[in-house]
Amino acid sequence: MRTETDNLMHTSQSGKEVAIIGISNRFPGSNNVEELWKQLVSEKSLITKMPSNRLKKDNFFRNQTSKANESVNMWGGFIEEADCFDASFFNISPREALSMDPQQRIVLELAWQAIEDGGYKASLLKGTNTGVFMGVCNTDFTEMIEKYGQDVDPYIPTGTSNSIISNRISFWFDFHGPSITIDTACASSLVAIHQAVRAIENGDCEHALAGGINICLSSRRFIGLSKNGMLSKDGKCKAFDEKADGYVRSEGGAILLLKPLHKAIKDHDQIYGIIKGIGVNHGGRTNSLTITNPKAHADLITDIYQKAGVSPETVSYIETHGPGTPLGDPIEIHGLKTAFSQLSKIFKQPLEESTCGLGSIKTNIGHLESAAGVAGIIKVIASMKNNLLPASINFENLNEMIRFNDSPFYIVNQKKIWEREKNNGVLSPRRAGVSSFGFGGSNAHVILEEYIPDLEVDSFTTDFDLKEDSAIFPLS
Repeated sequence: MRTETDNLMHTSQSGKEVAIIGISNRFPGSNNVEELWKQLVSEKSLITKMPSNRLKKDNFFRNQTSKANESVNMWGGFIEEADCFDASFFNISPREALSMDPQQRIVLELAWQAIEDGGYKASLLKGTNTGVFMGVCNTDFTEMIEKYGQDVDPYIPTGTSNSIISNRISFWFDFHGPSITIDTACASSLVAIHQAVRAIENGDCEHALAGGINICLSSRRFIGLSKNGMLSKDGKCKAFDEKADGYVRSEGGAILLLKPLHKAIKDHDQIYGIIKGIGVNHGGRTNSLTITNPKAHADLITDIYQKAGVSPETVSYIETHGPGTPLGDPIEIHGLKTAFSQLSKIFKQPLEESTCGLGSIKTNIGHLESAAGVAGIIKVIASMKNNLLPASINFENLNEMIRFNDSPFYIVNQKKIWEREKNNGVLSPRRAGVSSFGFGGSNAHVILEEYIPDLEVDSFTTDFDLKEDSAIFPLS
């Protein structure tokens, strides 16, 4: 009997595609993909005021009496027990753990969970050329140590160094591949994933752990960003809406376990999705250091899709950077429209209206800054798995500076079934893009494709015949 997958146009395996085989995440209101998905489809906002126990410890905030600080926005997405850590599991002494940035502690746990989720024992990867690429941009823990004036412990130099965030993972698991921490602000985790993909393509590593981490311990950055007018006054990320007034800070982290697609298929790994293409660039000189260059954004997307051989009409969703800023959102849409218009001409394929949805996970969980890109990837993967595009919440009326005419784009403001597209009568795997921008000018974009296993390849035969009343019981 034929099934829908018999009529699918399967992914071409050029040998360059990279498979996502393991995922771990710790986001506001969710500690795994399943919990995150429940929050997304329930259209929940996971934004709260900064936990009171953190403010009580923050002398800088408590000692500010200036009227300029009275209206400081302290809304954000916060994870529970950010200060907790199973030090003994990683053979780390309590003394050293106290001097470790919570970002170091959390990524160790996320790395273990990603490997385990990928179906591997950590010991099996010991001594291999597994790479580690982590995005991080904040140094709140160092600031808190300086403010409290505690005695300098010998473990502080390693405990507060961002380079150690990646290096500690490689050290503890005994990985011999590249181990790099990357800071391109809010593009950090997607740039880290780009570096991981390139390392796999170049043969520098067989597997890679890639992602990002962001913890908001200090009020100083909240105060600075509030004074710059960059944060939403009511704690709501209103991406693409006419009432958008700034972004909402958030914290958390996530790690992907990556592997060449052809090897993942050969080894019968679970495959969450495929990285079809990825790239990074910089906007160069613009009117301001923190303003995205839409032309550079468009050039990047055009280049990635052209090299990957991905025609724009096969892409039905874009997880945007979408921070909810009144100027940043229109600039991003302008770049997307320009890129897809160029690609339509290159591939000689006309684009129909309202065929590619736009959304932003930041409307639910806030902006994870250095971990924002990997959060967007996980949302897309969960959507592919569940055949559903969740709503981008807090959207009512389109920003007057945004125009969707002559483009395939529309805002996914209510959840909808994510249909597979037909090309020449053949069903195609779902494809999506994910974008991230750093406020210093870095741009990153990735093309994701759902993995649809070949039924004939995945089937297995046995050397014996089973009787009708027989059964197989897998034992661990």
